[in-house]
Amino acid sequence: MLSKFETPFRAMRLGALAFAVAVGGMVLGTSSVMAKDFYKGKKVQVLIGYRPGGSYGTYGRLLARHMGVNIPGKPTLIPKNKPGAGSLVASNYLYNVAPKDGTVLGVVGQSVYLMQQLKRPKIKFDARKFNWLGRFSDVTSLVVAWHTSKVKNFEDAKVHSIPVAVGGTLSGSTLYISFMNELMGTRFKAIKGYSSASAFLAMERTEVDASASVSATSLKSRAPTWISEKKVNVLIQVGMNPSPEFPNAPGIMSLIKGKNERAMLEAIVGPNMVGRSAMAPPGLPAARVALLRTAFDNMSKSKAYLEEAKRLRVQINHMSGTDLQKYFATTPDLSADLVKEMNRIVKKKHLTCKQFTKGSKLCKKKKKKKKKKSS
Repeated sequence: MLSKFETPFRAMRLGALAFAVAVGGMVLGTSSVMAKDFYKGKKVQVLIGYRPGGSYGTYGRLLARHMGVNIPGKPTLIPKNKPGAGSLVASNYLYNVAPKDGTVLGVVGQSVYLMQQLKRPKIKFDARKFNWLGRFSDVTSLVVAWHTSKVKNFEDAKVHSIPVAVGGTLSGSTLYISFMNELMGTRFKAIKGYSSASAFLAMERTEVDASASVSATSLKSRAPTWISEKKVNVLIQVGMNPSPEFPNAPGIMSLIKGKNERAMLEAIVGPNMVGRSAMAPPGLPAARVALLRTAFDNMSKSKAYLEEAKRLRVQINHMSGTDLQKYFATTPDLSADLVKEMNRIVKKKHLTCKQFTKGSKLCKKKKKKKKKKSS
């Protein structure tokens, strides 16, 4: 039995608890309403870490056209290309400069976390702290050779040295070629500085023999008849699970045997699971992150979105932002020895597009630095 002193004290505690619950409910309710009202009349930038013409841009613009109607308040989403250093320019901007309120979103390179683990220069972010909103699709990357090339299959690439278009030093395409040369005995001559779109043109013009800046999606969307017309030969598939669409091209993981070599390739190929994904800067209110993830999920099921993706011939294989965030949180760090060995391979020099072609118009243009005015 409670004493005469405990009874009023207990009543006071219960009253305080009820008040706290009521206030908490009001705060949560207010937070929810504020999250829903926030986007009304606003414009949201979607930064794409690459030049126009590639699959990142295709998915980024697809997002801009369809996600807004699924966000309460229906803001206008505006895509903007912010290329540089394999999307590190856009990634650094999103992490350090962009507003942390959900008015700037991003579509950046799938290998940003790998580059972070390799401690590459120019990285000023922690990929695990971005707010990942969802994945459009995972990716099967390809190395393809033009039909006039001496290299018709993967084994030929161990005999003949051919020029292959790749992106920047930190791009996935450059990594694939560097590690295949080192671990598998291929003789590819990587030519840096091509975007995905310009690499297609460079092959057509026989400026290069092949390209590693190709995904199965970009091949089907940009050149849907190249396979059927036998204009290109698919030499190898870069992915954990090769696609049955290219039965004559082996999967890269089937060609490696050593334990350390396999660990290195798994680290390089693993980001294909991240594929083409959308994210927001760190530091957003939790309610806003949840709202954006729900909008992405709803977009991914919408009829208009799926129909346009089909017209564009781009693959959709949705993953929720929550699951994507778990991937980054649970992916183990590479061992110090592995990082050292991988960096040794990564640091090998390759010719640039301008050096190889003596000034092709397809090469990436460097931005001219503005001269400071003297005071």
